[in-house]
Amino acid sequence: MIGYLIEKGFKAPVLGIFVGVPIAAFFHAMHNSGEMLISFLGAGGILVYCCFLIPIFDYGGLILLVALFVRAVLRKR
Repeated sequence: MIGYLIEKGFKAPVLGIFVGVPIAAFFHAMHNSGEMLISFLGAGGILVYCCFLIPIFDYGGLILLVALFVRAVLRKR
């Protein structure tokens, strides 16, 4: 986050911590909530965990990195 803000010329990039840390904590808590969903919702919680949390949080980051890499490569052409 800070590197991105420095690259974009933000005047106070360290303030990015105050934005980035709560966002990261929220998504980390969402990723770890799978066991809680399963205990509260039973089979429905398993369905939500397998169909929503795993694809988005486990593979979503990989897909995002690949998309950003492809975008960067295509921009240089």
